[in-house]
Amino acid sequence: GEGQVSGVSDIDATQVRQVVMNLIINASEAIREGSGHVVAIKLTSELGTGTTIRVLLVDDEPTIRNLGKRMLAKMGLDAVTAEDGMEATEIFRKNPGEFQLVILDLTMPKLDGEETFHILRKCRADIPVLVVSGFDEQEAMARFQGQPHISFIQKPFQLAQFKEKIKALLES
Repeated sequence: GEGQVSGVSDIDATQVRQVVMNLIINASEAIREGSGHVVAIKLTSELGTGTTIRVLLVDDEPTIRNLGKRMLAKMGLDAVTAEDGMEATEIFRKNPGEFQLVILDLTMPKLDGEETFHILRKCRADIPVLVVSGFDEQEAMARFQGQPHISFIQKPFQLAQFKEKIKALLES
């Protein structure tokens, strides 16, 4: 039926999870060695202007992280993923200036999107945030009233929508 995950992407997700875990492990080792910055997952990050736009993608679902990363790569953006708010805030705190955008799932274990948002904004008040949720926009965004540089996209979303929202946030 519609929206069923086929066997192929199951394998995919597991492989991706493996890769993501390895990258996270490598990144944390590099941090322990005191190199002072997160080892980013290098994608096709060079935009025409020669600047790297780095995005922190936070979602507890491996499939969404995988898909989001692929979409971001298609847009020429460099994605660093985190599987929950705890990991996201840890990565972000080490180098808040490194990211131009955070894509943040609302419903996560350990530290939800709302709490994560406030911690990220404490580190850096102007970081643009794209909130992702299965809830509708009114319900999800009620918690963020009056916050600048924030946008919302409802799951499941199309690449075109995703692109539009990101472009608007990066230009705001």
